[in-house]
Amino acid sequence: MLVRQNVAATRALTEAAAACRIRRFVLVSSLSVYASQSLRGRSVLDERCPIEPAPERRGAYVYSKVLQEAACRDSCRVHSLPLVVIRPGVIYGPGRSCLSDRVGPRLGRLLALVDPDRPLPYTFVANCASAVVAAALTDGLEGQAFNVVDDELPTARQIVDAYRQSGGDLGVVEVPRWAMTSLSRLYAWWHARSEGMLPSGLLPYVVEPMYQPLRFSNAAARMRLQWRPRVDVRTALRLTVEDGDTTRAFAT
Repeated sequence: MLVRQNVAATRALTEAAAACRIRRFVLVSSLSVYASQSLRGRSVLDERCPIEPAPERRGAYVYSKVLQEAACRDSCRVHSLPLVVIRPGVIYGPGRSCLSDRVGPRLGRLLALVDPDRPLPYTFVANCASAVVAAALTDGLEGQAFNVVDDELPTARQIVDAYRQSGGDLGVVEVPRWAMTSLSRLYAWWHARSEGMLPSGLLPYVVEPMYQPLRFSNAAARMRLQWRPRVDVRTALRLTVEDGDTTRAFAT
């Protein structure tokens, strides 16, 4: 389903854009396409980080986004269509829940809050939209990619607090990152014993990049796009909470 939505649909859009002689195609990809597990803790994740070489091991979403970028670049090259790629973090705001897998794994109403004071790579929906506009209108960007995260990043704890304020019913257990890593390695043993019958969501290759303590840079977008996130984190969380709907989908 995700491959059809992200890959096949994007290829069709590039073909239509080329037929309509669109000046530039802006692809909204995801920060999740990076092989961030190759970085040490507290390293900076920016556009120099390599793309995930084994996306099928990271789950359907990452797999579809890596394939989407590759398919889009190939199609734009064939049709001589200039391309700029935007890689946002988790997009949140009115109409979109602030709670994502980056906060911690969830089973029903029970959430394992991993490393609660860890800053998360989030971007408020209006800030992200302004980056997409800048990517479409700024000259001389063809072939480039830009990470989009806000200047002020909310912590995992702030996200949970905002979710609860908006009416979300959530039981929380705080879990240090080392404990989550140990659990994922134990789960890998169970997964192997089951001959792959268990879900892959708690395997180390998925867990480690999800909860790795990194610094997320938006320097390239600020410099080349002249982009500035105008909505600060406190206002963004307040606007999200005031919307009050915790049931709608979120990005990862």
